Amino acid sequence: MFATRIEDGSIRRIIIRPNRSLTWEQTKIVYFCIASYSLAIAGVFAVMGFWPVLPFAGGEIAALGIAFYVNALAGTSVQVVTVGGDVVKVEKERPGPRCEWLFQRAWARVDIDGPAGHGSSRLVVRSHGKQVVLGEFLTETERRRLAATLAEVIGTGSPAGARRIHEAERLQDA
Repeated sequence: MFATRIEDGSIRRIIIRPNRSLTWEQTKIVYFCIASYSLAIAGVFAVMGFWPVLPFAGGEIAALGIAFYVNALAGTSVQVVTVGGDVVKVEKERPGPRCEWLFQRAWARVDIDGPAGHGSSRLVVRSHGKQVVLGEFLTETERRRLAATLAEVIGTGSPAGARRIHEAERLQDA
């Protein structure tokens, strides 16, 4: 996760991104190395008379290419939380349409829903029946840290949500 906290006067912005181990150029290089190696082996078998290997190798390379592309595309998603004045603005830019939510800062709550010990939880910003889930791609530890940071930046949080956030931090430290 890359979370960047930017403070510009009264406006605070948190940018959340998934951790990408490879750039798009590096991903293409890895893919072409694997594809060329696989095709070389399939070519050797085809020359030996086992030509039915070629369509299976081609299908395997196509499936691998699709998986690499989908993974790289998912790595481009960005979530931005902007807190300024009395407004909390959450933007999600992911593959597909850009979504935006506006919350009144005084009523916005940061909560962690789900298991406190084991399993996966959800980090939610909610107000007046609207809610948005943040950091779906984060690890549990990163999600808890982000929840604490958001609660601090927004300046409010439901007592139950704050209790769950502090409980999770205590469990993490133990």
